Amino acid sequence: MNRESYILGEAEAVKNNANAAGAQVDEGQRRARTMDDTCVPTGVKLHDTGFGYTLSVIGGKYKMIILYWLSEHQVMRFNELQRGIGTITFKTLSVMLKEMEADGLVRREEFPQVPPKVEYSLTERGRSLMPLLDWMCAWGEENGPF
Repeated sequence: MNRESYILGEAEAVKNNANAAGAQVDEGQRRARTMDDTCVPTGVKLHDTGFGYTLSVIGGKYKMIILYWLSEHQVMRFNELQRGIGTITFKTLSVMLKEMEADGLVRREEFPQVPPKVEYSLTERGRSLMPLLDWMCAWGEENGPF
């Protein structure tokens, strides 16, 4: 199943679940959320919320791109990631991978051999972000300028 079919299937499942529960999703009602409905309530600092935490984990120019590449290729070596992304420097990729490893999103496996071999893959926690990236992809396809 390709990524687009998966996304469309997920969107249809959500729609079916909402309809099965008797909830009619009205676009106007969805947009007319009050401050009580938001994930950043009044008086609470953004970084003290689940939304703020999520942004800190996937924020930045390259983290979501790294997640995408690792989800597509399962296991990649450092240079493969760098070539795949194309515009990232050695230092930036190294820092991003260390941060993602510290956040529990990426697993680093080092093999004791000459020359050294290190492979990166997503942890279960990292894979749990894939539906979020899939929704972002679907949103971009639906709302993009192309």
